[in-house]
Amino acid sequence: MKNQKVIVYDLRDDFGENMDLMIYGMDGEVPVGIYDGECKIDFEEIVNSVVNI
Repeated sequence: MKNQKVIVYDLRDDFGENMDLMIYGMDGEVPVGIYDGECKIDFEEIVNSVVNI
């Protein structure tokens, strides 16, 4: 799992002209750009669920 990454693009209001890019590992929570950053996806939980199937 070390080499798996999540890439999050923030296109802003100008549809990508000044885009931000963040790279996260699959070992924790990744913030989603809604609800003032309070919404997060726990990729570690997802990966563990899939691996255990």
